[in-house]
Amino acid sequence: MSLPENIRFIEDLINHLPLSVEAKNIATKECNIIKSLSDDNSEKAKHRKYLHNLLKLPWGKYDSVNIDLKKANEILDQEHYGLEEVKNRILESLAFLTRSDFAKTPIICLVGPPGVGKTSIVRSIANALGRKFTSLSLAGSNDTSLIRGFMHTYADFRPGKILSLITEAGTSNPVMLLDEIDKINNTPKGESLESALLQLLDPEHNNRFTDDYFDFPFDLSKVFFIATANSLDKISFPLVNRMEIIELSGYTDSEKIQITNQYLIPKIQREANLTASELIFDDNVIKYLIKHYTKESGVRDIERLIRILVQKYLLDTIKGDTKVINSQLIEQYLGVSKYPILQVKQTAKVGTVMGLAYTASGGSTITIEVEKFSGDGKVKATGKLGEVLKESIEAAIAYIKANVQELAINPQIFKEYDLHIHIPEGAVAKDGPSAGITIYVALVSLLSNRKVRQDMAMTGELTLKGNILPVGGLKEKLSAAVRENITTVIIPEANKRDLAKVPDDIKEVLTIKTISHLQELLDMVFITAV
Repeated sequence: MSLPENIRFIEDLINHLPLSVEAKNIATKECNIIKSLSDDNSEKAKHRKYLHNLLKLPWGKYDSVNIDLKKANEILDQEHYGLEEVKNRILESLAFLTRSDFAKTPIICLVGPPGVGKTSIVRSIANALGRKFTSLSLAGSNDTSLIRGFMHTYADFRPGKILSLITEAGTSNPVMLLDEIDKINNTPKGESLESALLQLLDPEHNNRFTDDYFDFPFDLSKVFFIATANSLDKISFPLVNRMEIIELSGYTDSEKIQITNQYLIPKIQREANLTASELIFDDNVIKYLIKHYTKESGVRDIERLIRILVQKYLLDTIKGDTKVINSQLIEQYLGVSKYPILQVKQTAKVGTVMGLAYTASGGSTITIEVEKFSGDGKVKATGKLGEVLKESIEAAIAYIKANVQELAINPQIFKEYDLHIHIPEGAVAKDGPSAGITIYVALVSLLSNRKVRQDMAMTGELTLKGNILPVGGLKEKLSAAVRENITTVIIPEANKRDLAKVPDDIKEVLTIKTISHLQELLDMVFITAV
């Protein structure tokens, strides 16, 4: 709705709205400027637009602040499978708000791989609270104007997205999703945007948030900000420190089957106006689809593929070609398997070891290969490796050099040969310390000419003294091992406590061994001397 032409009506609006003192003074000033300008003055439209935006802010407007924890729990359970720990953390935050009108609204960051339900959880929270839902994508953003807007000196001056979304919501306490906060561009402008976010997410100061366009403070302290991220690695410590971190892990195959049956298929059936009996996916079909056509921690690809299958199935049905949905039909509709399951080679190898990795996309297996050739002791590492991973290589080599006698390695090798360490899938960036013990085993295997079991995978950070440190993403890593038909995994002793969070169906098919020092490792992985 545009600002009325009647200046008396505008003045009444200014006097009756619960504006802040600063906003009322500015609004009155703008109103006087508008009265003083002739209709043919180009500046008049700019001042009217500014005053319109100021008065459209939801002054004193709030959605219901009554929090029904029982209802919130029911909605979260109804709309999301599992995630009990995540739901409990959210309910704990809401419970805090029920105790006092003066309690500061928590600022939450949901961290987890793509497709595990972060955005839908935020929508469910808004639904449970009876508040409006708004969303701002931060992916690729690098300019503070996204948050703070443009000042009047700019030709294209306008409010920032935060107050624009508040205006669209029509309330001063919506649930606002700050999506992909870890994807802010790491540039000088990106740092400026991060600075704006620090002010926005500071409970001590966001009651006086200032947009450069309006140039007066607006109270955002009742907004329920919830950020999402795939990883915390690229978020600065001050920004992480502003938020309550709640981690979501990836789903196992059995969890994906349950989610597909209980949520995704019924949702797509409703969209296509199908009854449950008209289109049936049994568990074997869903399992085949998951294993051969997806490689994700979430269920985003599964939903997309099922929608494609339903569309093709319906088209064939309209043509009178009735078919049964099975693995053969999936291949006909989707093409040959995108991720064929390879049988683990039982033949032991020298210098090739399977590791377990955890990335922003979830768990995966990685193969580490090492080779030596005549040279003078240089070390080359390839496969798009990050600095932390390169340091793990240095630590592994340092430990080996310090323990050549125990490892039965000729120290002259380091003077007469160059070493090349490679991690395949060179287009994919790799980093982190958890490949430390895998690199160590691959190097010892090559340098002592001993074969390594190929039905085994491992993860663990090493120190120069040979101690094994704990790693993250254990559930996702073990899920990846099961997916790739690995039978035995080696993990740090310090991660033993994390096994309680790993589903039983994963632990039942794996032999899980724990170690605290490199001295315990070699007898587990080597077959025999060649």
